[in-house]
Amino acid sequence: MAQIYGTKKKSRFRFKANCKKLARLLFNPRIILPPILALACLVAALSMLAVKLSSLEPVDMMTNFTNGGVWDDAFELNDILTNVRMIRTLKVFSPRCLVFDYGSQVLFVGQVDGTVLGIEKDQYGRVGMGEIKLVSSYPGYIISLRISMGMLYVGDADHGIYIIELSSMKRIMAMELHEVNPPVKSLMDFTIGTGGLLYVVDSSSKYSARTYMHQFLEGSCTGRLFRFSPVSKRVINMKDGLCMPTSVEATFSEDGLLISESGRGRFIVWDIDNTTVRSETYLPGIPGRIRLNRRGGYWMTMQAVNHGFVKYVNDRPWLRKVFCFLLPERILWGLAFTPHHAAVDLHTNGTVMASLQDQYGKNNDRITDIAEAENEVLFFGNDNQNFMGGLGDPQPQFDPKSFGMEDAPKPSDKGSSDKDPKEQETKQGL
Repeated sequence: MAQIYGTKKKSRFRFKANCKKLARLLFNPRIILPPILALACLVAALSMLAVKLSSLEPVDMMTNFTNGGVWDDAFELNDILTNVRMIRTLKVFSPRCLVFDYGSQVLFVGQVDGTVLGIEKDQYGRVGMGEIKLVSSYPGYIISLRISMGMLYVGDADHGIYIIELSSMKRIMAMELHEVNPPVKSLMDFTIGTGGLLYVVDSSSKYSARTYMHQFLEGSCTGRLFRFSPVSKRVINMKDGLCMPTSVEATFSEDGLLISESGRGRFIVWDIDNTTVRSETYLPGIPGRIRLNRRGGYWMTMQAVNHGFVKYVNDRPWLRKVFCFLLPERILWGLAFTPHHAAVDLHTNGTVMASLQDQYGKNNDRITDIAEAENEVLFFGNDNQNFMGGLGDPQPQFDPKSFGMEDAPKPSDKGSSDKDPKEQETKQGL
C-alpha cells in the first residue's frame, strides 16, 4: 500500500515539474517573441497589401441607416420559422430562388449552379414533395424566377433574363446584360408588367451579384431601376441612386413598385406615373425578396439583423478593405450579421402587419426567397444548403380582420389557372 501511495506521489510531482518547465518555456521572451513578431509582421504585410490592392472604395455606411426600424408590435419576437420543415432531396442543392405555378401546381426552383428544377405534387397532393424534373440546365448564376402566362422567366446574373416556354421547353433570350446602356453589372431581381415589360433592379455599377458583401461594406448607392421592352429593346431609366436594391414587385394595379434596399434597411413604394417615392418603411434588419401573396398583400424576407460589427468597421475604412480582400463572402456575412431572419407580412398598402421569425437561425442562417403555394403553404430558399424550407398554413397565427385585411383582393379560381395572383382580374392596389 505504501509503495502504491509513493508511486502516485511521484507521478503528481513529475506532472507539476513538467508544467513548470512548459510555463518557463512559453513565457521565455527569447522563445515566444520571435514567432509572435513574425506573425504580426505577416498580418501587417497582408493588411497593407489588401489596402493597396483592394478595389473597395468605402463611404460612410451609417448615414444610410440613420432612420433604422424598431422592434414594434409587428416585429414582436417569435419563433414561428423555427417550425420550418427541411425538404431534402438528392437533386436539390442551394435552391436560391423559387416560384409556384398555380396552373400546373409545380414549384420551380432555381439553383446557384444554373439549373432549374420543377417539383410536382406527390401522391398525397402535397406541394413540392413529388417528382423532380430538370427544366433547364444553363451555366450561370440564377438570381430570380417569375411565372406568367405559361412561361417561366429566369433571371441569370451572368447572362440576363431568358424565357422558358413550359409547353415546349424552348428557351428564348428576353434581355441580355449588354443590351442595356450602361450594361447591367449586378442583376438582382425583376418583375413583369403589362405587355411583357420588365422592371429590373441593378444593385451596383461596380460589383457583380456574386459579391453581395463587397457591395454592402463599400456603402455606395449606385443601384438603379429601369424598364426594358423585350420586343423593342428599349430601355427607360426610372430611378438612380438606390442603395443595393435587391428586389422589385409590382402592385396589383401596376401603378407602383415595391423596392427593397438592403443598403438602407428599408423598402419603398415607387409611383410609376409620377416618378416619386410614394412611401418608405425602415426595418430592424436587412430586407430581401418581395413577392405577392394569395391575400392581396406581399411577403418580404428579412435576411438578417445588423449588429455592432457594421458600426465598428464603418469608422475604419481600411479594415473594410482588408476584410473584403482576404475573406470569402460567407465569412463576411457571418461577421456582419446575426442569423436572425424573418418573413414579413405586408398589407396591400405596404404597411407591415406581422412577421414570422427565426431568432437564432435554427434551420437556416439566411433565406433568399419566398414563395406561397395554395393553402397558404410557404417555401423558403437559401444559397448554401441542400434543402428548401417549408411552412404549412402559417396564417391561423394571424387573423386578417385584425389587420384590416378583410377587404383585400382575393384571386379568382375561375379561368386560366396558370396565372399567379398579379395576373388575376383584381385591380385593387396601393
